[in-house]
Amino acid sequence: MLNLLRQQLDSHDAHLRKQALHTLFEEPSVPLSIKKMIFREISASTADMELGLLAHRFFELLETASDPDLFLCSAETFRKFQDDDDILTSDSLSARITFLIDIAEGRRTISRIKLIRHLVRERDPRVIACMIDCFKCVGRREDASGLLRYLKHTDPSVRISTVNSLKALGHEGSYNRLVIMLQDSDSGVAASAESFVHSLNEPDMRDLLRKMVFSSKEYNLNGALFLLYRLNTPWSRILYQKAVRRKKALHDESYIDSGLINMIDLSDVPTEKLQLN
Repeated sequence: MLNLLRQQLDSHDAHLRKQALHTLFEEPSVPLSIKKMIFREISASTADMELGLLAHRFFELLETASDPDLFLCSAETFRKFQDDDDILTSDSLSARITFLIDIAEGRRTISRIKLIRHLVRERDPRVIACMIDCFKCVGRREDASGLLRYLKHTDPSVRISTVNSLKALGHEGSYNRLVIMLQDSDSGVAASAESFVHSLNEPDMRDLLRKMVFSSKEYNLNGALFLLYRLNTPWSRILYQKAVRRKKALHDESYIDSGLINMIDLSDVPTEKLQLN
């Protein structure tokens, strides 16, 4: 069984890899230590960000659960609960997270309003991240504005889930904030934001960056500077030069023109000069 699952986890089929990960999590014949080792390896090395995030979720469950056998079979896990509210207010972290993973993967359903109600009350970042993942399945575009606050959460897994769900919801009003997340201090968050940027076609990206450059909000301008510098295409170099002139005009002091702004609040002035190629 374990050899078959390992082969499936190495498959080129993303759906098969994800299915194998779930099977491994629920398979009682595989020792707990082996599961943890595999989940840790996948979360650290896979190029499939969704698979890596799911593996990380499963690893955390195995690390924190007081009774791992309780959730090896999801049917057994949820049998004692009366309804969704019972699960999401349970003292069992494993039950709450397993339930939410099932929703995010489309194996269970939940009322969108109920999910929002529980999200605003939740304090555990592991559960918050899983709740936000669920918006990819049950959310609506108008939910994006309520999720934006979680881009500033202290836990990187919450920020990653928020970036991925905002991307899935497709609300154009949140796209500028996803560009800004390219500068996040956590590499996983930045990689998720980069995945969003790569999903944009060139006309949409040009339109978005032009709006950010000429926005009244300086954090939009700074975010555009950062991405324009990295793009380094003919059109982006022209827009970058306009952005630098606009940045200079906002400051009385001598401003050093650089798109590399490291702070997530985008309040610091860059400290090194960079030349366009």
